Amino acid sequence: MAITKANNSSSSSRRPHRPGRSYLALKLVAIIGIICYNCRNLLMALPLPITTTNDITTTGLEQQASSPEDPQNSLRDLMYDASNKQMDKIFARYPDAHARVPNIIHLTWVDTESWEEPAQQRPVPSDVLEVINAWQKLHPEWEVILWTNTSTLLHFPELYVTLRSIKVGSWASNLIRYHVLAKYGGTYFDTDIIPLRPIPSSLMEAAFTVCERPRDFDPTNPDSKCLSTCNAVIGTPRGNQDIQVVADTALQNSIVRLKKYGTKARYNLNVSGPPLLTQMVIAEESSFAILPSHMFYPCDWSEKETCTAQNFANDTNVITVHLWKNSRGLS
Repeated sequence: MAITKANNSSSSSRRPHRPGRSYLALKLVAIIGIICYNCRNLLMALPLPITTTNDITTTGLEQQASSPEDPQNSLRDLMYDASNKQMDKIFARYPDAHARVPNIIHLTWVDTESWEEPAQQRPVPSDVLEVINAWQKLHPEWEVILWTNTSTLLHFPELYVTLRSIKVGSWASNLIRYHVLAKYGGTYFDTDIIPLRPIPSSLMEAAFTVCERPRDFDPTNPDSKCLSTCNAVIGTPRGNQDIQVVADTALQNSIVRLKKYGTKARYNLNVSGPPLLTQMVIAEESSFAILPSHMFYPCDWSEKETCTAQNFANDTNVITVHLWKNSRGLS
């Protein structure tokens, strides 16, 4: 009867349909989500203040109270973090990435105390953000990518399984840099390397790294031999087989050491550090060019007091200055 009555009533006499409360609540949540997403995109597009001092570009963050919770730091993290990069679109711009080093700069910032909760990783400090921004300022058309706990988990989930047991930042960073370069190509820099000048395009024609010992190594002299390289600067094309071997070997070495010592395993340079890279790049059949120290390490770790950008601002042969902040006095 109720159905028959409803069918006999005219449309003009029907009461208008009122959406239920649950429907309105869902709609409100959707609207808020769209607003928040658009606000996030807008914030990420906002430029931070930039100042230039003695050929060194900074974000101006050093002029503020340097707090690890600084919202500007978190904003800059988002802009560079590989988690927010669309890697496929990036490589659409570099069709020759397998033949030459693509115009991509990689840096790492990992927190070994936050492997289990990568989203809780400590924010990137202001001095590191200044270095990252300086690279972007010198290469405005290049991609500058920061690899964090979150982005490493996203792009290298199998590697992350091993990283969770590593409690030494430099050890973890070694594994990440090798795997990133093998998979994507580009140039890796430690975060305590200050850029002074753009990277010459001629260097991007083949894989390269930098000799640390002897400091007078001369690649133009056939009698000059590099005995030790430093893995703080490495450039490779995408899919370079030599860096892939280094990445695979470093990972296997790490797995063996962790199996033996567990999470208490101490960092050993031979497992993943410069000696491992050196062994590969000095081989006769290596695809790597080895550059002289002065180009990227104009001062030695044993004379850190001279390692300031101002001391080399007028030397056009110097591309970067390594501050050796993370050095343990080992070479």
